[in-house]
Amino acid sequence: MAKPLSDELAATPDNIDAALSQLNADARVALLRKENKRLREKLRERDAGLDIAIAAFQEAYSESLEITVIKPPKDKRRLTEEEALVHYTDIHFGKETKTYNSEVAAERLLVSLEAIAEIVRLRRTFAKIDTLNLLIGGDCVEGDGNIFPGQAHEIDQDFVEQAIKFGPERMAGAVLFLLTIFPKIRVRGVPGNHGRQGKFTAKRNNADSIFYEIVRLCVKVANPEAEKRIEWDLPLDRTPGDEWYSSFMICDRWGGLLVHGDQIRGMLGFPWYGYGKKVAGWASCLPPFDFVFSGHFHTHAAFDLHGRHVLSTGSPESDNAYAKENMAASGTPKQRLCFFNKKYGLISDNPLHLSDVHPNR
Repeated sequence: MAKPLSDELAATPDNIDAALSQLNADARVALLRKENKRLREKLRERDAGLDIAIAAFQEAYSESLEITVIKPPKDKRRLTEEEALVHYTDIHFGKETKTYNSEVAAERLLVSLEAIAEIVRLRRTFAKIDTLNLLIGGDCVEGDGNIFPGQAHEIDQDFVEQAIKFGPERMAGAVLFLLTIFPKIRVRGVPGNHGRQGKFTAKRNNADSIFYEIVRLCVKVANPEAEKRIEWDLPLDRTPGDEWYSSFMICDRWGGLLVHGDQIRGMLGFPWYGYGKKVAGWASCLPPFDFVFSGHFHTHAAFDLHGRHVLSTGSPESDNAYAKENMAASGTPKQRLCFFNKKYGLISDNPLHLSDVHPNR
C-alpha cells in the first residue's frame, strides 16, 4: 500500500504532485479532496481570494514568452522636452450592447494605439518625447451583474475572461506596443466601481486590481528586459485604504491626481458641482496636484476648478442603454492623449476618436 502524504509536509504544487505519483487511485482522490478542502478554507479567509488568483497566475506565467519588443532609439537632438500622457478608462471588457462588446473594445484599443503612434511621430519633428505616463482609470471590467438591475443580461464574458484572461491580455499587448514607441513608461492604475465584489468584501479585492496584476505579470513574462523600462504604481502597491487614487509628478514639476470618478456625486447626470466639492476637499488632504484625471461619467471634458485643471475622459463604449434611460446621456467613444512640458504644464490635449465621427443631422 502506498505511503500517505505526511501531515508535516508543506502543501505546495511540487509536493502534491510528488505525493500523487506514489498513491493509488482511491488514495489520490482522498488526497485531492483534502487539498480542495484546504483551499476552500483559505478562500474563506479575508483577502485570500486575491492571493490565490495571483499565485495561480504567477505559476501559469512563470516561463518567459520572449516576445520581441524593439526599444526605440534615444533621441539625441537638442529639442524642447515633453512628456506624453495617455488616459485609458472605462473600457468595460465584457459589456455587450447593440454596438459594443469585448471584441469591439479590443478593436478600439488598437485604433487608439495607431492614433498615438501617428500623433507622437508628428510631434517628434519638433519635440523630444521619451517618457509616457500611462494612466488606467478603472472599470476595465464590466462586472458579473451586481452593479445595476439587468446588467447580467448585458454581458458577453464571465468574470474570469474579463479580469484574468481576455481583458488583461489585450491591455498587456497595448503596453508592449507602447514600449516600442517610448523608451520609458510609467503605468498608474486605480480601481473602478464595476470591479467591486460587494458591500461586505475587502476593497482590495476589486476586480480591476486583479486585472492590473495580471497585466503586469503578462508584460514581465512576455519580455523581462523590456519590462525593466516600466515603472508600476498599481492599487496593490499602495497602503491599504489608498488604493482609490494615484498621486504622481509630470515633468518633475507638475502634480497629477488619478481617480476613477465614482467618488464624485452627480446631479441629474451632471457632476460639475460634485467635482468642485471633491477637488477642493482633495486639495486639503492629498499630496499637491495641478491636474485631475478621472473617468466614470463616460464624458470627455476639461475645465478649471480652484486653480486646478480637471480632465474628464470618455469611454471606448457606445450605445449605453442604462445611461440613456436613467440619465438621458450618451457619449462618443473617446480616450485621451496629452503632452506636457516643464515650463507650461499641459500644452496639448488630444481626444482619441475611436469610431467614425459624423455631424449631427
